[in-house]
Amino acid sequence: MLKWKRVDHDNTQETTLASGRKFRVCKFYDVDCEHRREWMVEEYNSEREEWEWCETYSPMWYAKQQVKEIAEYEQSQEQHRQQWAEDVKKELNL
Repeated sequence: MLKWKRVDHDNTQETTLASGRKFRVCKFYDVDCEHRREWMVEEYNSEREEWEWCETYSPMWYAKQQVKEIAEYEQSQEQHRQQWAEDVKKELNL
């Protein structure tokens, strides 16, 4: 289960996946500086040392759900890789 941490007074929240990828959910403001219940999902790019926009969702719980689905997908892919490695070892009698 992902643990979200509130990082500022504007209710921006961050989490880190098991793979080390960092995501945050923050308010999206329109051209009139109004928050209309839309939330941006951003991923941290460590090479450029900045947050990059991924998508905008509404409401906040749905934005966080999208990050959770990314985490679940990564976890399932890792399980498949581990199973594949075990199968190869068995075939090669290692």
